[in-house]
Amino acid sequence: MKELSPGIRILLITVGILFFMLSCADDNLTDKSRVLARINGEQLTEDMLAELANVADIDDLSGQQIRNWTEDLIKITLLAQQADNNGLTDNPRVNSRIRLAEKSIKANLFLSSMFQDMSPSETELFDYYQIHKGRYQQDRDEYRVQRIKFADEAVADSVSNMIIDNEISFTEAARLFSQEEAQSTDGFMGYLTFDEMEDFIRRAVTNLSQWRYMKVTGDGAFFLVRYTDRRNRSADKSFTDVIDEIRKEYIADKKQQHIDNEIKLLIDKADIEILR
Repeated sequence: MKELSPGIRILLITVGILFFMLSCADDNLTDKSRVLARINGEQLTEDMLAELANVADIDDLSGQQIRNWTEDLIKITLLAQQADNNGLTDNPRVNSRIRLAEKSIKANLFLSSMFQDMSPSETELFDYYQIHKGRYQQDRDEYRVQRIKFADEAVADSVSNMIIDNEISFTEAARLFSQEEAQSTDGFMGYLTFDEMEDFIRRAVTNLSQWRYMKVTGDGAFFLVRYTDRRNRSADKSFTDVIDEIRKEYIADKKQQHIDNEIKLLIDKADIEILR
């Protein structure tokens, strides 16, 4: 028989001992809980193996995996039986831990039964996004883009030479020669993110350092393009970009609300006496 696999460490042994002490006592087995082995009269079932392997059913495991997990199951059972034989489980503190483990298993079983089907609609997710939009932000670079538009490439080259020779500034050239509405703002397009830029402008800005300019073509025209400032700001991520994240958080929040409400109802109905 092989040694315990690396995943079956002390923690697994502890959990396994608690699990089998709590779950192996009943001899009235269902068809699903077919017996895999008997160890000193104690029955080991398929359900126990599935729980140990953390799968829904042992049919999800290969034949070799079943053999490996069965060996681990046998070893853990032998260790648990030896703990009983040595009187280790007679210790009141150990018994308290076992009872607490039992309560935790039962509590988790009840909670999981409350959430069999939670499939929020897209409308519910979008409403949740609107309320918690501040959670879904990203830092984005913005560039203060300035450009001069020309219908004729020869004119663009001529104006570019004038700027290079310091005969005119870029801003003055935009005011005098640009053939678009931005002429009235000295060619400034405002602060733009890459997503907000036209493709040919984005390619230019990507390849430029601040204040430097270059000639590009786009929309059937010629442009001298530069950026004069760069800043970083937080912006909302789009709903479609974060819908998977929203779904997880929505479900988690709803579960917590249900848990809190259920516990409050149970507390209100329970006979609780705190002694110290």
